[in-house]
Amino acid sequence: MNLDNLLWLLPTLFIIHDFEEILLIKSWKRKNQDLFHTPIGFKPYEGFLSTESFSAAVLEELLIFIGVVVYSLYTYNYLVWIGTFFALLIHFVPHILFCIRAKRFVPGALTAIIMLPFSIQILIKVIQVRDYQLIEIILSCLLCVTLFIINLKFLHRLFPKLNQWLS
Repeated sequence: MNLDNLLWLLPTLFIIHDFEEILLIKSWKRKNQDLFHTPIGFKPYEGFLSTESFSAAVLEELLIFIGVVVYSLYTYNYLVWIGTFFALLIHFVPHILFCIRAKRFVPGALTAIIMLPFSIQILIKVIQVRDYQLIEIILSCLLCVTLFIINLKFLHRLFPKLNQWLS
């Protein structure tokens, strides 16, 4: 497979994963209220207010991922893509872990389980095709994961305003 085609898997896998969440969060949260009344630590989708506000946040992330692909294609610099794809790959892990901890399905877990091994193979293939130093790859991954977390926190703070604006 052509490297340029592999790059487009970043927004594609992201949107497939997030479609699972968009479609299921509202009913899942309603049916699993008991999780929010127990001291189990992380409470998935606790900040979820509406499908519309969540979808707006997904759109923002999707546009960033598309921007990363376009940047990588035009500059032939794949380090940002590698770091961003790694951040997406890491994003799958909490879905799987919470599913195990809660002993029940959590939206996003199905696509995370299916995509995680496939995503690891894609990341390895892109890294092998490009000739980057290990330190460059590690720094890119750390930077992109950090930015991904900052962006998620920003979006979670924005949820109430998005919900009000979109209602």
